[in-house]
Amino acid sequence: PSFQVIREIVSCTATSIAARLSTFAAMGWPRGWQVDPAALDGALQLLRVWGIARGGRPSLPTAIGRCRAWAPWPEAGEVGCTMQCRQDNPFK
Repeated sequence: PSFQVIREIVSCTATSIAARLSTFAAMGWPRGWQVDPAALDGALQLLRVWGIARGGRPSLPTAIGRCRAWAPWPEAGEVGCTMQCRQDNPFK
């Protein structure tokens, strides 16, 4: 429960997944981060969900190529997260 940051999956397609994620402050985690650790962990969780939805199993190993924020990280509440996904090896 301490790491369940996915609040709602908005869409899941063959090439992307989007969701609303809780922020570190909403989770009660300490302040002082340059990047919201709850959002970053939520992004990894989304990639795992995408792998299960697309191939029936988690997409491991996983890499994040780039993380961009279009606004300052909010101190509380939620953030939107959209992941553009690519399958390097066919699911077997």
